[in-house]
Amino acid sequence: MSPALRSGADVLLGRMRSPENAAGEHMTPYLRAANVGDGELILDDIKTMNFSPSEQLRYALEPGDVLVTEGSGSRSTVGASAAWVGSPSPMMFQNTLLRLRARPHVEPRFLYWWSRHAFVSGLYAEASQGLAIWHLGGERVRALSFDPPERTEQRRIADFLNDQVNRLDRAIALGHRQLELTDQASISEMTSALIGEEEVRVPIRWLGARVTTGPFGTVLAASEYVDGGVPIINPSHIRDGRLHPSHTETIPRHVADRLRRHRLGSGDLVVSRKGDIGRSALVNDQADGWICGSDSIAIQLGHARIRPRFLQALLRLPVSREQLLQRSIGATMPSLNEGNLLGLRIPDVSQDEQEAREKAASRLDKENMRLRGLLTAREAVLQERKQALITAAVTGQFDVTTARGVA
Repeated sequence: MSPALRSGADVLLGRMRSPENAAGEHMTPYLRAANVGDGELILDDIKTMNFSPSEQLRYALEPGDVLVTEGSGSRSTVGASAAWVGSPSPMMFQNTLLRLRARPHVEPRFLYWWSRHAFVSGLYAEASQGLAIWHLGGERVRALSFDPPERTEQRRIADFLNDQVNRLDRAIALGHRQLELTDQASISEMTSALIGEEEVRVPIRWLGARVTTGPFGTVLAASEYVDGGVPIINPSHIRDGRLHPSHTETIPRHVADRLRRHRLGSGDLVVSRKGDIGRSALVNDQADGWICGSDSIAIQLGHARIRPRFLQALLRLPVSREQLLQRSIGATMPSLNEGNLLGLRIPDVSQDEQEAREKAASRLDKENMRLRGLLTAREAVLQERKQALITAAVTGQFDVTTARGVA
């Protein structure tokens, strides 16, 4: 039978938060689950609570301690681990974290990499229990199998992983930067393709666009919603330029008939007027007759000199979103009204020119998606390689002294 983790590490659950510790003579910073990611500490939001001198002795972190998230809403994310490197002032930890502290015969850095392995391999996930929230529990973690090699080999493994994983992390970070640059270049090219240079821009109301918002107040009662009726379209249903209605946010046909002035027609654009304002979706034949919700605005273009897909492409541009934000109202949550949206200024060009610009923007968007796909796939390969490398080194699947440069 393999030795348990308790033989190689002291495992301690952090101190519980309570109202009486929200203030006191010994306010001390502490870490919680939100401060720990897979292999990283997130220290931009550190909270404090009162720890008595005896509690500070018990819960103070030391350099080399490994912090493990004790619970999570997802079984796959419980057990994320990071190493504490120390700080000028004392740092405690809360009971959303477990602290692993290496015993004398265990190299702290090896314990850290073992914990990373336990996370990526699913060892922690298998040990967790729960329903809505998955918890590890100190005793279950103490009982996990832990059979390290002798300490000299532990150090070699830690040195190897420090080097190789850092290389992979640098490659992943470079991929993130390439992705940012690709998106920036795509936005710039699409803006040029759609808007052009130094041409007349006019409010969309001048081009014949009309708008309508959804039913407000007591016009539609909560009791009138049914399953499987006519969909009500709100911002949460507008994703990826398409409509994704909820089967529970629907109304009977006779209620929809009463709200016919809020009906959507094929070729309309539905625009989010709250939150992420300007997000839009094109109404197709299937959605003809659905109802515009109170947090959305429908742009009706049937008699306008604007092609729906051209306007939708313009609404995706940051420069258009910024224009809408500047015209929005509301201090805490930006909100558009009909007049704000009708004031959106766009190029006054022929519909043939609009179609040509749509197609140019579509080609650029497809190329950007292709490049994004390549970069995302490359990152997935690097992440998989990193996970496999950590597990293989920690579990002794290869000799790290002859494996230099595998990354």
